[in-house]
Order: sequence, then C-alpha cells, then structure tokens
Amino acid sequence: MIRHCSPSEWKMAVVVPILKPGKDPLLAKHYRPISLTSCLGKLLEKLVNRRLQLFLETNDILVPYQTGFRRGRSTIDHLVKLSDKVLRAFDNREHLVAVFFDIKGAYDMTWRHGILENMSKYNLRGNLPNFVRSFLEDRRFTVKIGDTYSQEHILEN
Repeated sequence: MIRHCSPSEWKMAVVVPILKPGKDPLLAKHYRPISLTSCLGKLLEKLVNRRLQLFLETNDILVPYQTGFRRGRSTIDHLVKLSDKVLRAFDNREHLVAVFFDIKGAYDMTWRHGILENMSKYNLRGNLPNFVRSFLEDRRFTVKIGDTYSQEHILEN
C-alpha cells in the first residue's frame, strides 16, 4: 500500500452466473453475474470507500438529490417526496408530471478514467487517488460454470 499499488490477486474476479428466479435457464440474459473477489481486497475497498464518502460529504460535492449509497439517506426519500408532491397537486387540483427511468447496466458502464478525472477535478490528492488508479487498472476476470473456468479476460472500460 505504501507504493500505492493494489496486488494483482485483488484485481482478479471469478464471475458466477446466478439464474434469476422463475426465469428460463436456457437464456443467458436470465442470469445475474456475481463477481467473487479477494476478501482482503474487499476490506480495503470498504476503507477507501469510507474515505471517499467522507471527502465527498465534507466538501459538499454530491448533489442533494443523490440519496442512494449515502449515510442517513435512502432511495425511499424520493418516494416520500413524490408522494408529497402528488398529494399537494391533488389537493390544489393541479397537474403533475413525473418521469422515471432506469439506466440498464449503469454499474457496468462506469467509466473508470472519468472517476480518476473527477478525483483530480475536485482536488483529491495524496495516496487515495493513486491507490484508486492502481485498483482500477489491469482488472481481470474468469467465468465459472459448475466446476469449469473460462480463460482469463481483461476487464475493459
């Protein structure tokens, strides 16, 4: 950690496809990929995440409307706000328009270089961005089905 590098073993994932309940096992899209990674890597990832969250909250970087993955907030907060707006509109005999969307595969589409650029943009300096850079580089995975493993692949993004 002193050299700001993440061991290669911590950057290797074994992906196990799990069938979604009640879905056809013959269709690949009905499986959810679960990545199994190093326990020590997960522990350090949790510590780094806490430091990043502290930095983001302390420097008021996150928008107030982001409620997911934040301490003291919940995605339920949005439902409460929506419910309040619906009731107020109903009481005032007003129209209310709501738009909902879900970005399919958003987590898988996270741009790693963008994360690093944002860390620099918000003046996050020192060991943390160097470790995150190392942690995000050269990630690999293999897929396990039953007792059979695929060849290793490089995670690109």
